[in-house]
Amino acid sequence: MISPGVFSNVSDAIYCFNNPSKDTIRASNDSVIYDTVYVKKEPVYVSKEIKVDDPASIVYLSLGFYASPLFSANNYSVKSETYELYKLKLRDAVSERTGFTLGAYALFFNRKFRTEIGFAITRINDDFFYTAKQTLIDSSLTIITDTLDVYYIVSGTDTSAVYITENRQFTLIDTLQKKYEYEQKNTITNFEIPVLFGYELNYKKFAITPKIGAIPGFVIQKNGLIIDVNDTLQTSPIQTYLSNFSFSILASFNFSYDVNTRLRIFAEPFYRKWLLNTFSNSFILKNRPSAFGIKTGVVYNF
Repeated sequence: MISPGVFSNVSDAIYCFNNPSKDTIRASNDSVIYDTVYVKKEPVYVSKEIKVDDPASIVYLSLGFYASPLFSANNYSVKSETYELYKLKLRDAVSERTGFTLGAYALFFNRKFRTEIGFAITRINDDFFYTAKQTLIDSSLTIITDTLDVYYIVSGTDTSAVYITENRQFTLIDTLQKKYEYEQKNTITNFEIPVLFGYELNYKKFAITPKIGAIPGFVIQKNGLIIDVNDTLQTSPIQTYLSNFSFSILASFNFSYDVNTRLRIFAEPFYRKWLLNTFSNSFILKNRPSAFGIKTGVVYNF
């Protein structure tokens, strides 16, 4: 038996049975009871897998900017033992001073892997101070006559003296020392295209990224002095002997902090080693310097 009015005043319902509004049921006493039957609609849920982009697989693009001091060290080597003395003189004459590197890069971030491609201006600075001494010798010949004895010859009323002498020869040597001093600030400026790869490790807003890469470049400015190869009392312009190309490798650790979803700040100590000789192949020396520094900068996430 259906209780009357069980679903009465239910707006979200549909009618059932043949009669859309009423259904009848006959009681045992042959009386007819009218009732309205409602069937409540229930939401139907369907489980279906929907493919969406995995955030870890999306390639993000960011722009970074940095600056760093550059502490370099020259590493001279000779092509022949004949020039070992020249190498020692040049090494004593050159002392390194702080340079710098400035750059910008595009950062492509895929999962935990980072790829950086950008450009940089790097300057290597040296102090050149060279002192050369030249000793000039001037000699003169001097003859000194000494009288060893004397005797007299008497002839009539005349007396003649006869001297016994000895000549001594002396060579007088006079030396004159001439001093040459040269002082110059040597600079080499490179335009570089760093390509670096890294793997990022995150903890909340902090991240550590070990990186390694290569830095090809072009020498766009060179100025200074170097000891002349043919006359070590003189100097020559260093640009005559420098190469026009540069190539080095870099290893670094990037420590970063996310200020917000768009902005990140970082500090990145690094070490660089030049694989390409900074001198031209025709020069008697090779120089493959090394350098270290710490970049500081910002990254903007798009």
